[in-house]
Amino acid sequence: MFSKLETPLFIQEAIAQKKPKPLWMELLLFGAVFWIAGVIESVILTPLTVIAMLGHSEELMALVEAGGDAEAMMAFAEKLYASPLLIIGSLFATAGMIVTVIVFCRLLEKRSFRSMGLFRPFAKEYAIGAGLGLLLFGLYLVFSIALGRLSFLGVSPRFNLPLVLCLLVGYLVQGFSEEILCRGYFMTSLCRTLPLPVALVVSSLFFSLLHVGNPGVNFLALLNIFLFGILMGIYVIRRGSLWGACAIHSLWNFAEGVLTDFSVSGLTMPASVFSFGTEGASSFIVGGAFGPEGGFAVTFVLTLFVVVLLMMANKDVKNSSQNGTL
Repeated sequence: MFSKLETPLFIQEAIAQKKPKPLWMELLLFGAVFWIAGVIESVILTPLTVIAMLGHSEELMALVEAGGDAEAMMAFAEKLYASPLLIIGSLFATAGMIVTVIVFCRLLEKRSFRSMGLFRPFAKEYAIGAGLGLLLFGLYLVFSIALGRLSFLGVSPRFNLPLVLCLLVGYLVQGFSEEILCRGYFMTSLCRTLPLPVALVVSSLFFSLLHVGNPGVNFLALLNIFLFGILMGIYVIRRGSLWGACAIHSLWNFAEGVLTDFSVSGLTMPASVFSFGTEGASSFIVGGAFGPEGGFAVTFVLTLFVVVLLMMANKDVKNSSQNGTL
């Protein structure tokens, strides 16, 4: 019924390009890469944070003069980081993750772009992934409306076309950053030490743990993010390329927080296209404060697609391997 998870050519190349390291070292390096990327992202966001604070300078001064009450300051910080400038800025700042991973893999690991799953042609793979990302979220909506009493309210009162377009581009960057980190780099590197299925599970577990500090997170949310990591990893293995997973990830998040008005891993976007009502809806089905990923509808959809992918065979990438690299 299920097809074996064969190691795709780009992972075979990654294994051949570098000798295996002890597992503890691979985990330590992953932590270091993630930390360095976080520092770079913070540096990118610092001037935007200053600009946002200047825009609320009177409110900030009033809080300081009032004695800097911790609860009030926390509320001010949450309001500040919910501003369109910092939300969009945080999405684009994930480019720091992309640069960090590429520099680490190219200069220190001596790996090619191909061994990260990045090679031409990529337009077709990206387009297929984008369509699947929208399909996945569409199935969530169908399931939630049918069983979770989710209601469609029409065009969102927060619709703002320039913001929507900025968020779209931002999510294209953000989805790429998490996929190149967790699948293009980490899962692939683990395959030098661990069997492919084990590397898939370990990288998906760490992907889930990266979201443990998000607002409204619960066990079901972490389980669903783990399942999403499994889905993305299997998709990369079956297609033999990272591009499609980047597109699925980006379009899923964009549909979740911008095409609709749900939270994305606990974070609310400053603009949306359509609005849905959750009054009277089952939070277990549709998700709660964390967003759809905290609900069983997402568990069902992700599990369904994982099963479908497990029934498929790996895509023949031999022809692709003869094309040029980035």
